[in-house]
Amino acid sequence: MADGICAGLTKAGVSVKLMDCEFATAAEVAGFLQGCAGFAVGSPTLGGHVPTPVSEAIGAILKTDARDLPYGVFGSYGWSGEAVPAMQNALRDGGFLNAAFDPVRCARETYA
Repeated sequence: MADGICAGLTKAGVSVKLMDCEFATAAEVAGFLQGCAGFAVGSPTLGGHVPTPVSEAIGAILKTDARDLPYGVFGSYGWSGEAVPAMQNALRDGGFLNAAFDPVRCARETYA
């Protein structure tokens, strides 16, 4: 999904940088936002939750002064899809009110 969102933004003329939160420290996440005109955070829902690395990245974002930046959230899920609204709520509750787009959720088809 991240690659697709990056491709769409690039096609619209937006310069995009991509970071994998799974392998980034809180300091790297905070530093990544410096000089950005906006950001998006994506996550799958695993076991009904946002995975720990993404939760930690959201925590790092909440500690920055980037509240005026436009942002977006996106994610995939198989059954329940709690990650996307959890990320959206965490950012909104933390004072990030400039959503650039409605949350994007993509369900993975499951087969028995």
